[in-house]
Order: sequence, then structure tokens, then C-alpha cells
Amino acid sequence: KPVRHEIAVTESLKPFLGPMIISPKKGFYFSQSLRGEIVGGIGDPEEPSSYNTKSSPDFLFRYAAAVRAILPPLRKARIIRQWAGHYDMSPDHRPIIGSVEGYKGYYHACGFSGHGFMLSPIVARLLAELVTTGRTSLPIDALALTRFAKGEIAKDPYVVG
Repeated sequence: KPVRHEIAVTESLKPFLGPMIISPKKGFYFSQSLRGEIVGGIGDPEEPSSYNTKSSPDFLFRYAAAVRAILPPLRKARIIRQWAGHYDMSPDHRPIIGSVEGYKGYYHACGFSGHGFMLSPIVARLLAELVTTGRTSLPIDALALTRFAKGEIAKDPYVVG
């Protein structure tokens, strides 16, 4: 299902942040771009599924408070833009990858819940293997669409979704 997620970008700052900062418990994440901007967002567990892509002031307040709590010096950083888009959320926040029973030659990779860019290189490789050889070099059965009908839904506590 589609769920709106918003992102904010600050003005360029002198580089100081190496790794991406992420809090699965509080649902926020941010990193510093090569140009020095702080780019990140914070999820809203109460956000209903919709096709809404409007930005909101509520997001800015929640995001700014979360970032300031972790890095107080960022309280003076100016946010220069924000936008909203969609995550394609699966019920367990894990991707749905593989063939579809009853539809020979049909394969899918969806439901990444915001992690598509991160996972796309390995998913592309595994799908290419599956399409060309009928098997994969890494197990993907736990990511099959059939897991939902079987009731095999296990949410990963370390996924920010």
C-alpha cells in the first residue's frame, strides 16, 4: 500500500557527519550529502495509506525536534526545501521478491518500504538469476508473496518504515 513519507533538506553545512544516522525506535533518519546538506525524514506511524503527496508543517516540527535531540548544534541549520513521496509498504515492511504462482514468466520486486535504493543492486542480481536459471545464489523464499497467505508475517524491528 502507498504511504506518504516526507523529506527535508538543510542549507549546506561544513562536512562533519560521516555515517547515516538512523533511529528505528523513533523512526527518523538523516545523513549529510556531498554538498554538505543534511537530508532526512521521520516516519509517522499514524499516517494512513493514501496517495497524498503534499508536504506538511507537522512533519517539519517532528523532524526538527528529533534531529535537534540527537545533534543540538543543528538547531540553527535552516531547512531550505522539503517534499513528500510514497513508500510502497508491505505488511511486514520487507520486500516481496520472486515469481508469482500461477503466472509463468511473471516476476516482481516491490513493497520495499523505503529501502528500494539500498536493496536494488542485489535484488536485480537475484531476479536476473531467477529469470535465467530458475534459482538464486541467495535464499529468497522468505520474501515470496505467498508468505502473507500462509501467515508468515514477521516484522523486522530494525526497519524504519
